[in-house]
Amino acid sequence: MKMLSYGGGLQTTALLVLAVEGKAKIDMAVFSDTGGEKPETYWYIENYVEQLFHDIGITFEKVRNELPSCQPDLYGWLWKHGQIPPIGGRRLCSLKFKTEAVERHLKGQSYTTLIGFSLDETNRAEKSEKFSHKEYPLIDMGLTANDCRTIIAGYGLPLPLKSSCFFCPFQHPAEWNWLKNNHRDLFDRALALEAHYHERRPDMIDFGLVRGFPLRRLKEGIQPEMFADIGYSCWSGNCGH
Repeated sequence: MKMLSYGGGLQTTALLVLAVEGKAKIDMAVFSDTGGEKPETYWYIENYVEQLFHDIGITFEKVRNELPSCQPDLYGWLWKHGQIPPIGGRRLCSLKFKTEAVERHLKGQSYTTLIGFSLDETNRAEKSEKFSHKEYPLIDMGLTANDCRTIIAGYGLPLPLKSSCFFCPFQHPAEWNWLKNNHRDLFDRALALEAHYHERRPDMIDFGLVRGFPLRRLKEGIQPEMFADIGYSCWSGNCGH
């Protein structure tokens, strides 16, 4: 069984379109919901993605990791433990709230995971291959992120917003400013999470959610250009696809 790990973003949406057009084989799809996606991602899934899967008879399931801590989502888990998502090493959200959620949901079933890495992310695919059996259809077909945009637009769909939690530390300052301007409530929740972390770790007061810099600096009007030399980016594919 070929299971698409649907991330809510550009690449896996392009894979879905390819499946609709008979150019990719998908037996089922699973969306691991951390509970922290932006409203636009949930809206896109409800208004476009679910219907497309239904039209071609592919089972589409949403799963969440039910933790013993009884926290309803990733944000709640981080708050309880006084943490913010790390920017180095294997990402907590990917491991505990995505990979583990899918593995638990499909326990006992034999499947191959289809990952939405495009040709510009070949190095990430090679690293992931060490952990479990996965396939990378977009890479196999030689498709880049720009190709994915063309595929989605060519089918007549709007492009999905980059999928990521609203408190993701891989976001650009420009993305944080977008969040502040479009979803001030979520921006304030991210600020509160960072402040809660600093209450627990006052020694880390100069470390925060903007690729290692404190988010409060953006609130205070620090310009995005000060972060221009930092290499982390949510748009580089570190989150959903």
